[in-house]
Amino acid sequence: MFAAMHAAKTRIDLEYYIFEDVESEGEHLSDLLLEKRRDGVAVDIIYDSYGSIDTPASFIDRMKEAGVVFLEFHPVNPLKAQGSYAPNERGAARRRCPADAPSEKRFRPLSGGRAIGLRSAS
Repeated sequence: MFAAMHAAKTRIDLEYYIFEDVESEGEHLSDLLLEKRRDGVAVDIIYDSYGSIDTPASFIDRMKEAGVVFLEFHPVNPLKAQGSYAPNERGAARRRCPADAPSEKRFRPLSGGRAIGLRSAS
């Protein structure tokens, strides 16, 4: 997956239940995504608030500051929901994310698993 993100030229769209700063071959996900943002690649991420509850806010804040767009799916605090809040309304969350805006063809769709985090390995 890291190789596919390295090859991205225009955008990276990610969606995960557990979203953490994982490492692959000594490289952290945050470093890779920040590098791609510096290269002008758009990065949009949908993550589950409950599944990522242990993810440090500083990890997400660091990437937001660089222009990575985040959408918190099913906020633990529904008052933080962007737009309306309805449990299990996945389609509405996706429609609110810039990742679904009309754009050029996607580079390489990847699918599989439910998380990108160490907790998912146990």
